[in-house]
Amino acid sequence: MRSSQACAAKSAIAEASSGCSGSSGSPKGVLLSHRNFLQNVSANTPRIGLDPERGDTTLVLLPPWHVFERAFEFCALSQGATFVFSSIKSFSADLERERPEVLISVPRLWESIYEKLGRHLAAQPRARRVLFYRLVSLERRHLIST
Repeated sequence: MRSSQACAAKSAIAEASSGCSGSSGSPKGVLLSHRNFLQNVSANTPRIGLDPERGDTTLVLLPPWHVFERAFEFCALSQGATFVFSSIKSFSADLERERPEVLISVPRLWESIYEKLGRHLAAQPRARRVLFYRLVSLERRHLIST
């Protein structure tokens, strides 16, 4: 083995032998190096918008071996964020109690929140539903324009 290959092998910190398959079937594996994660912290931390002065909090739902969670944790740690570890059972209560500034997750969580919100809105008077959807529409336009 060439020395550069040996160095690359030694610096590998994660090998997922049964990683997340997403929705495409069989689990996949990938070898990630320290350099991969350092590049991620360098490139993505500014995009996340964590503020060390504010003392941001994040609610953690994904397992730490999930590469999306792990990459985010490195970014958040670099900015001094506070981590609150949650579970599916306590997520709603934790979200309400902690009011995190930053929350990441996989699409299924957002779908679940959307479904729960839809059920709640369906029970509300028409005027309240209209107001809610108009406010969401205004926010969407604001986000697109910035």
